[in-house]
Parts: sequence; structure tokens; C-alpha cells
Amino acid sequence: MIFQFLHIDMFHIMILSGIIAFVTPVVLQLLSKRINDKAKLFLLCAYFIIILYFTILSKSIHDERMIKLTPLWSYAKFNQPDMRWQVYMNVFLYIPFGYLLPYSSKRTFLQTFLIGLCLSLTTETLQYIFALGLCETDDVIHNTLGCIIGYWYLRGINKLMTKNGD
Repeated sequence: MIFQFLHIDMFHIMILSGIIAFVTPVVLQLLSKRINDKAKLFLLCAYFIIILYFTILSKSIHDERMIKLTPLWSYAKFNQPDMRWQVYMNVFLYIPFGYLLPYSSKRTFLQTFLIGLCLSLTTETLQYIFALGLCETDDVIHNTLGCIIGYWYLRGINKLMTKNGD
């Protein structure tokens, strides 16, 4: 794999995702006047590659294709720490995408929602086609939720910055 040098466990990924998800929009808004459109697009593309890495490129091929189409099935197993981590990671992974998309390309809520949904559906479909793990409805729901949270988080920061006169 291209990224084999990254030996990061789930705890470190969660911390890194949290930092990226909640600190970066504040920094970007503070620097917004200095960051040009090409840099914003670069950030979006770089994060797209991060999503691609964690959802497709870092996965190993299984012997069989697996699919789980029951919505919210993971909540029946939510008392298991591994399942909680998986749910949280699926949400956190898409939060930065949810704010980088409208930040870099002035997308509306509906556009951001639909692009996040389509990206997640595409990811799950590719995982199924190439037998890269469990293709599941819950991942689509959690990824899309993360995208929505990211969008509204950016909107909230924008309102705060406007209110404070920045």
C-alpha cells in the first residue's frame, strides 16, 4: 500500500479526526481572507484523498463480498466498544468533508448533503464490488450525518465570526 508507513490505531485516528473536525474550521475562518480559492480546493481534494485512503485503499480484499442493508443495525450492538468506535469514526470521517465542500466551493446545504451521500454510497459500492469489507447502510447514514454536522458547524462558525466583527 502507498500509505503503509501510517501505523495508526483507532484511538489515534479518533483524536486526529476530532482535531481536524473541530479545530480546522475555526483556523480556516480566521485565515479565510488570506486563503485563495486554489488553496481551498486543494484542501478539499486532499481530504477527499484521506477519505479514499481510509475507506478503500487501506482495506484488504476479503474472500467474499459482504453486505448489510438493515438500517441502524449497529445500534443493537452499540454497547460493544468496537461498534461505538466504528460509528463515531464513520461520522467523524465525513465532518471535515462537510465543511470543506461548502468552504471551498460555496455549496448549499442540499448540494453538500447530496454530494456527501453520493460519496458515501460510492464508497460502500466500491467496497462491495472489490470485497473490501462490509458494505452497509449504517455507514452511509453515519457518513452523511458527519457531512451534515460539518456543514452546520461551518455555518455556526461563520455566524460567530460575522457577529464578532471579523
